[in-house]
Amino acid sequence: MGISTVGVRTVNGLIGFLLGALGIGLGFGVGFGIITITNTSTFGLVSGIGLGVFIAGIFIMVATVVTSYTTTAYHTCLYLWARDVEKSQAAGSQAQIQAPAPLAAVLK
Repeated sequence: MGISTVGVRTVNGLIGFLLGALGIGLGFGVGFGIITITNTSTFGLVSGIGLGVFIAGIFIMVATVVTSYTTTAYHTCLYLWARDVEKSQAAGSQAQIQAPAPLAAVLK
């Protein structure tokens, strides 16, 4: 079973895109607002750009953490399931091995 069967890559891409776009939009809005309010003074430019980049960076980091965790959890569950199936087959058992709960919930 590959990663595309459950759609982990698609879901992660969507989450990453939405959080990244939201962060960039909010960062741009806040930064542009500060620049506009301060009449494009040097302090306003530095503050606006700095705060905008900071806000966008936080959202992008959160997206990276969420997608990395999701991918790691999926691969771990898949590995554990494959290991249990291999052990069962090596012992000569024909019994169906149930997928770990998080993976089973996605596959149903």
